[in-house]
Amino acid sequence: MTNERRGRVETHKRDFVYQPLKENLVRQIEAGRLKRGDCILSEKRLVQKYGISNKSVRKAIKELVEEGYLIAMRGKGVFVAEDYKKKKAVNADTIGVVVSDLAVSFHTEIVRGIEHEAEQNGYQMILGNNDNNAKKEEMYLRRFVGQGLNGIIVVTGRNSIRNKYFREIGRDIKLAIVDTFIKGAEADYVTTDDERGACEAVKYLIGLGHRSIANLTGPGEVSTAYNRYEGYKRALREAGMAMDERLVRLTDFSEQGGYEGMKKILAKTRDVTACVAVNDMVAWGAMRAIEEQGLKIPEDISVAGFGALKLNNSSALPLPLTTVNQQAYEMGQEAARLVIGRLRGEGGKNIKKIVLPTKLIIRTSTARVLAKAS
Repeated sequence: MTNERRGRVETHKRDFVYQPLKENLVRQIEAGRLKRGDCILSEKRLVQKYGISNKSVRKAIKELVEEGYLIAMRGKGVFVAEDYKKKKAVNADTIGVVVSDLAVSFHTEIVRGIEHEAEQNGYQMILGNNDNNAKKEEMYLRRFVGQGLNGIIVVTGRNSIRNKYFREIGRDIKLAIVDTFIKGAEADYVTTDDERGACEAVKYLIGLGHRSIANLTGPGEVSTAYNRYEGYKRALREAGMAMDERLVRLTDFSEQGGYEGMKKILAKTRDVTACVAVNDMVAWGAMRAIEEQGLKIPEDISVAGFGALKLNNSSALPLPLTTVNQQAYEMGQEAARLVIGRLRGEGGKNIKKIVLPTKLIIRTSTARVLAKAS
């Protein structure tokens, strides 16, 4: 781990440790266990009770004062504010959104969809970007809960399954999760038909005459990766084709992961004529590895991705990528509708799951298999 990365991790830890104290104080206030005008425990006793530093206690108190829950009186102590319910009422029309990576166009489009739908229904949105860090994601969730937000949307990323706090949030918080399924979370879901989308992409390649199709997949515990891998296998099975294990490589969803995975496949066999990747970033990495080996796209190897991501610099790709569109904007709209409906008392008790269809976008990174000279 680099010093810079280690520093970021330590900063995230320091930012996070005061949140349980803050959240617990809010719960006590809103449940009436701490009433208006009550004096809370001293800083020293809070340090002893929660096992955190004086600095962390002061940070929690400072934020609760700023949010209107507490009032600090010099020389007397910290008290529950008279008008804290007014502050909670202000947050009643606010939806918290936690997103994994705003640098990814897929996530940005989802957020745009959420924001549009929220505004149309008289709600405002506050946003937290966690940079694919599960601890930071948890920190934002705790912060939003502590601020009295009853409606929260999480646009998940590759590390969200490590966030155990999802399983602690009860149904009193109207929670919607977008993209990846989180086992044990009391939440509504919006996702896309990943298996069918991947299956369609592979069938398209088979229709172009490809019989040696590589798959750059992601960790099986992540629902999107698992379902797309199932789609790959299903397409081969329905075409009566056997799966070649040499052509399957696990990646971490990143461009570098796709690059390394494709290099390993090409080191084992040059018979591969096509590759389908778990997402577009992995596909971009695969394209780089293919060209580095002196091979051409799509003449030697066709490449297909997933997600319809946008690059800030389109010249970074050798040619436009065939991909599966997930309707990101519409995913955001659906998530906002679910949360707003819950906030208005609609939807019943059962968890709702919305699965949107995908659409294959055919571009010039895929082509028919060229007949090899004998």
